[in-house]
Amino acid sequence: MKEIKEVLFSVVERRGADAFFHCSSTGSLELRQQLSHTLLEDGVRVTPGKIVIINEAVQGLEYVSKLLAAKHEYVISETPIMPDTFTIFQNQGLRVLTAPLEEDGVNLVELENLIRQYRPKFFHTMPDYHAITGACMSLEKRYALLELARKYDVPLVEERWHADISFTNDVLPSLYALDRRENVICIDAALTHFYYGARICYLLAPTDMARRISKIISTSLIHLPSLEQAMFAEYLDRGYHIQQRKNMNCFYREKCRRLYEALEPLRALGLFAEKPQGGLGLWCRLPNGVNDMSLYKNLRNRGVLICPGKLFYPYGTGDGSFMRLSFSNITDEKIETGVQIIYDELRRQLE
Repeated sequence: MKEIKEVLFSVVERRGADAFFHCSSTGSLELRQQLSHTLLEDGVRVTPGKIVIINEAVQGLEYVSKLLAAKHEYVISETPIMPDTFTIFQNQGLRVLTAPLEEDGVNLVELENLIRQYRPKFFHTMPDYHAITGACMSLEKRYALLELARKYDVPLVEERWHADISFTNDVLPSLYALDRRENVICIDAALTHFYYGARICYLLAPTDMARRISKIISTSLIHLPSLEQAMFAEYLDRGYHIQQRKNMNCFYREKCRRLYEALEPLRALGLFAEKPQGGLGLWCRLPNGVNDMSLYKNLRNRGVLICPGKLFYPYGTGDGSFMRLSFSNITDEKIETGVQIIYDELRRQLE
């Protein structure tokens, strides 16, 4: 709060009433210039003309998919897939294919088979701490994916909104940073850089594509509010985001540890969960014989909410049942209580 108050006061003092006006649909030049400097800290070289400010990641994905694909054309994403992502593609009349995720990222053999057969307009991926499974694409696979995309001339759409929530020092470069052919469009929510309610995300794309995306935005949003963009630019300029990222990673690392250790009794029942190296949740394989939707309904009646795996498999899965558990906004006491209730329900279903 101290840093937020400081930048708010500074922006209002410096800009006066102009701070409460609006900016263009591309986003303020001040913020785009500052982002280009800040991203260089992570090895990402990008000019302000290749940055578009958006409100949220799903909005950016909607704009990009409108630009790259037309109705009835094929696109590929990873499975399990976020329901919002699948809905965005379907609402635009796109044919959605899915390639399975492995522990180190997408299965490249199956992905190439799909690309060769259907010639999709783009491949959508979350390489850093996948929002559902927490999987992190290896460096080897990142290079191989870029080569695959080059071979078949398929654009890559990279979502990175969990990328900075990392519990390890081994941070891998983004696909955008590794790309040398301007074949990657990157969407980042900057979760660890500022306060979430600011609803500031950004999109990185080749200059011409960034300009075309801005034009699409302008058809629905003529102006964007400038106050929080100016605040974010100053927040980054003062370097406050560096400590903010450290604080958030420390906080979520501890939350993850507590939930992972609390699940120990459930492992004796047959539950399996890898400890993630980042992100905001745990992806769990349920014991044989447990139905994820039945478990979800029974737990909901007892005041515990989980995400049943079925939500993330629009075409079904023959690989057992799953659930996703979030630890991002749960108190330590509720983690303990919730896991105990899940344990009771699992044991009851297995009897």
